Amino acid sequence: MEPNSSYAYIDKSNVLHVVDDKNDSARNTAGKVVETDISHMNGYPVIDGKQVVYYSDSEKAYVDGNKDNGKSIPVPASIQTLVEQLK
Repeated sequence: MEPNSSYAYIDKSNVLHVVDDKNDSARNTAGKVVETDISHMNGYPVIDGKQVVYYSDSEKAYVDGNKDNGKSIPVPASIQTLVEQLK
């Protein structure tokens, strides 16, 4: 997990990603890129120690996997705020 400044974007599959590389985010975004300090791991935000996969098209979040095999959770406030910035 990286506590430093990073970059968030929503990809062409409507999935939220958070990465360290601004160029990577610019290459893969379907729209905007915003700077953030949200914790992240393996390209996804981390909330309460768990990697969160968020889908902007359905506005749903999952832990312990994705929409196919993960557990649906309420969308964390920090992710809601980040997604608002990406609109």
